[in-house]
Parts: sequence; structure tokens; C-alpha cells
Amino acid sequence: MRRATSTLVALAAVALALVPVGGPVARAAFPGANGLIAFRTDRDGDAEIYSMDAGGGAQTNLTTQPGEEDLQPAWSPDGARIAYVRKATPTAAPDLFVMGDDGRGRTRLTRTPTAEREPAWSPDGTMIVFVGRAGTGEPFRIFRVNGDGTGPVQLTWGSGDHADASPAWSPDGTRILFTSARAGGFPEVYVMNADGTGRTRLTRNAEIDANPAWSPDGTRFAIERCCVSGTSDIWVLNADGSGGVPLTGVGGEEFQPAWSPDGTMIAYSAFPVGGGNVDVYVMNADGSGQTRLTTDPALDLSPDWQPVP
Repeated sequence: MRRATSTLVALAAVALALVPVGGPVARAAFPGANGLIAFRTDRDGDAEIYSMDAGGGAQTNLTTQPGEEDLQPAWSPDGARIAYVRKATPTAAPDLFVMGDDGRGRTRLTRTPTAEREPAWSPDGTMIVFVGRAGTGEPFRIFRVNGDGTGPVQLTWGSGDHADASPAWSPDGTRILFTSARAGGFPEVYVMNADGTGRTRLTRNAEIDANPAWSPDGTRFAIERCCVSGTSDIWVLNADGSGGVPLTGVGGEEFQPAWSPDGTMIAYSAFPVGGGNVDVYVMNADGSGQTRLTTDPALDLSPDWQPVP
């Protein structure tokens, strides 16, 4: 019973990570010094994007727009911009935006009747991959767009209504990780070339694998995996999907991993087993030194780490 209950809790966490009102995009992997951590919080009554230092201090609201949901922050490789998702009204489809690191200079990238979400930058800062639909009612697939919103290209296809989700561009720009249930069963991690060719499945198990995040050197990736231990945990695997090692244990539900740009730490979201406060945490890359950064009773999640070149 405990496993079944924990599975449902972790599934809720995964669902929270995938729906437009929550969402991860905690996948910055650009090498550099460790800058600020951007995250989503509901502490102001609606979803806003905040930034804070790596110790949890200097928390600053970057999107002060009442009545609109600002979600899924993703730092650009130069650390000067943040791609994010904005949902203007409860019934509106979310669109992609870009703003400066101080929240100014907002630019809208997409304007369609369907949802766009989960943005992730290319390492050279010229393109963004994201999750969207080819048309109303179509399943979610992976798309690519130029950094100014022009030239959208669909990268994944497939039969059935499975969703492709959580794209993450490799630090060398050649590959994109994503998750999909296209083989049936629970979502697994796949990798493809940056143009959508050469799709390869990397994980094969009876667990839920979600939200892959490349390490800055491209040799490993972190994921959230449910439920080997009965909970959702952060794991690290080799780039080919081999050698999986859990970094977190049974004390909580951990998800949405994001590497620090220097590769020494991982930020993530977590809450206690059975429910409770969802907050942003950090730990060393080997799983030690787990530290809670936020304590507000509202949702704090979707961390992403600013690279400082």
C-alpha cells in the first residue's frame, strides 16, 4: 500500500511538473560560474518568477504582473535573459516570453491558440526548444524556434496520443534529451540529434523517468525517478543512460533537478512524504549537503541556475 500511495504522490509531482500552471524547466547546463537561482513561486497570490542567491537570500520578484501566471524560468547561456511561460488568463493558452535578468525588456515569442511550455535554450543562445502542439487537440511534441520567436520547427512526431516533454539541449549543442511514453507504459528518457533525427531510447524500466537535466560537461544527466524507493527521487545517469545512482532517499518527494553551471551542485524541488510545503533545495552533485532554500508556505518550485560566463 505504501508503494501505491507514494506512487500516486510522485505521479502528482510529475503531473505538477508537466502542466502549464506548474512546470519544471530546471535544466540549465551551460558551463560557467554559479549565479542566481530563478524559480516559480505562488507567494503573491499568483505564479511569479523570482530570483535568489545560491544561499536562498536576496529573493526578488522579476514578474510583477497581477492576474497573470509566469512559469518555468530558463536562463540563457550568457546569463542575461530568462525564457519563461506566461498564462495571461485562466482560459488562455500559455505562450513563451523572454525577459532580461532583472525582469525588464519582456518580449513575446509565441502567439498561438495552443499551449507552448517548457522552454530550454541552445548553448549558443540562438534557439529555444519547447513543448507545444501542432494544432488544437494534437498531442504535445518537441519544437524548436529562433531566439526571437521566428522559424518554428517540429522535431518529434509519432502515432498515438502520448506526450513528448521536458526537452533539454546538450552543452555541446548536438543532442536534445526529452521524455516520452511513446513505447507504452510510463515515460522514459530519450535523446535525439538537435535536428530531431536519430531518436534513441536511453532508459528502460518500470519506473517513471522525468525532467532530464544535462550536467555542464555533458557526461551525465540527472532525472527524477519514481518509485524505486517508494518515493520520487533525483538520480544521476551516464549520458548513454547507464550507471544510474540515486542521490536522494525516502525522506521526501524530490523532483525537477537543475545543475549548477560549475557542475558541483544540483538545485531541485521537494516536499515531505505524504504532502507538505513544496520548496526549493540544493545539494552537492553527489547527493550530500541537502539544504532547503525557501520556506514560504506557498509553492516554490521550478529552479533554474544562472550561468555567469
